[in-house]
Amino acid sequence: MIPVAKLVIKESIRKKIYHFLIIFSLLILFVLYSYSPFGVKQQTKTALDFSLSILPLLGLFVTLFTCTTLIMDDIKSKKIYLILSKPISRFSYLCGKLLGAYLSIFLVYFIMGIIIFCFVYFSGMRQFFSLTKIFWAIFFSFFEMMLMANVIVCLAFFLPQGTAISLSIFSYLFFHIKSNFLKYALLSNPNSVKTFIWKIFYYIIPDFEYFNLRDQAVHNFVLKNSQIYMPLLYGTATLFLFLTIAAIFLYRKEL
Repeated sequence: MIPVAKLVIKESIRKKIYHFLIIFSLLILFVLYSYSPFGVKQQTKTALDFSLSILPLLGLFVTLFTCTTLIMDDIKSKKIYLILSKPISRFSYLCGKLLGAYLSIFLVYFIMGIIIFCFVYFSGMRQFFSLTKIFWAIFFSFFEMMLMANVIVCLAFFLPQGTAISLSIFSYLFFHIKSNFLKYALLSNPNSVKTFIWKIFYYIIPDFEYFNLRDQAVHNFVLKNSQIYMPLLYGTATLFLFLTIAAIFLYRKEL
């Protein structure tokens, strides 16, 4: 499993898109901070808000770029036959691939996280922000991308690459706004069949708003222990659910 993960990481590092994304983010952050018409505190808050808002988009781009071809390229190039001819099971192969993808995504988050921490710490406004809350906001954004990696791999098993990318982007957006649909359904007709169906979907489909702690980090709102432990439990269960689904797809795939 570890050798497979190392191969994924090496392939990811060779792709210059990672370097471009980080440099692009740094330039925007510098411009946003340097030319903001607000005071220093508001400048820092605006730049932090922007950083935590753009980070999931960068993460999603990297996740899409990494995971849409994560396994299917090996199948098309017949490389998977060479790998599975060694003493490694399909499940170990899948876990190795996903672990490599997680670590590739983590590399981007780690670099951006260090930049954000240094920016806040040396801005002179450190007393107005909590580095702990910023850490949890970044961590749960990374957790979202781990979940998306599993979702994308599942979709890539039976969809063309372009369709898988489009549906993955739609899924990511829907995972964030699905609770709004349920609220609308409850307000319009709380006893209808449509509302009942929405309730079923609400508990089946992942809810990424559980992982959104940007307001707590930017505005230094209170962060309860339940806002950390519950998303961790919920996210871990969802992660293993999609890992199981991906494993079933891989075992059913004719190789």
